[in-house]
Amino acid sequence: GRSIRTIPFALEFTDENISYLMKDLRIPYCVMIKITSIPTGGRYGGTGGCLKLERSEARPPAELKPGQASPARRFDLRAVLDFLLNELQLPATLLPYILYRHAVILQYSVDKRLRPVLRFLTEELGMQLTAVASCVNLRSQLLSYDVDTQMRQVVEFLVKDVGYSREVAVGLLQRCPQLFGYSVGNMAAKLDLLLDAARGNREYVMAQVRASPSMLGFSIRHRLLPRLRRLAMLGLTVPEDTSLSNTVISLDHSFDRRFPPLPPAALAAAAAA
Repeated sequence: GRSIRTIPFALEFTDENISYLMKDLRIPYCVMIKITSIPTGGRYGGTGGCLKLERSEARPPAELKPGQASPARRFDLRAVLDFLLNELQLPATLLPYILYRHAVILQYSVDKRLRPVLRFLTEELGMQLTAVASCVNLRSQLLSYDVDTQMRQVVEFLVKDVGYSREVAVGLLQRCPQLFGYSVGNMAAKLDLLLDAARGNREYVMAQVRASPSMLGFSIRHRLLPRLRRLAMLGLTVPEDTSLSNTVISLDHSFDRRFPPLPPAALAAAAAA
């Protein structure tokens, strides 16, 4: 693959910006510490004050040595905050939590990134502003998603591939907005696996996913396959002995208590058979 290098960056907040955040918006000091260590913008956002850049796309200034911080970048964050508080009508009490969980939102372009997402949610999907604000509170990264390559494809997948009505799909996404960030191909693979486990009972799987949409967020390799295989080894079936949602969502200790793993000898015998 292409080589990735991590380069430290520094941000510079003007006194006016800091005063606006802390005095006018009453952003707590602990959140300010988080915000002032966020990475500068770019396609590959990083954490811990670093930004991952591909050599083919961005290089540090020639006079900087590898690992040396670049000059601080000054920017005005009022446009983003005005969008969040006035256009999105995000309650001011939620703003510190949003910024703490996803501080890099302060560097997004309102016209190119934030407003297109809001228009898609309200104009195309018919969500109310209060519902969008609730979604952002549940998934702070929601406003960073791309409408064409991510969000619209997820809606089409739920409607055309899964079979939900558009109204049901939108309601499902409001309850579980993280689905907007999932790969359609990955969700399709999980859906196929769930259908196999339910022996092709599509209506049952649709009802289970509708009730617990977070099922589509669990790993196939580390959650779905191991648990479905254990049920098979124990001679249990879905939905007669347990539901898909309980199988996938249950915490590890709860699942192990209800469906104890087979001893090594039994596992070897099952593998040989």
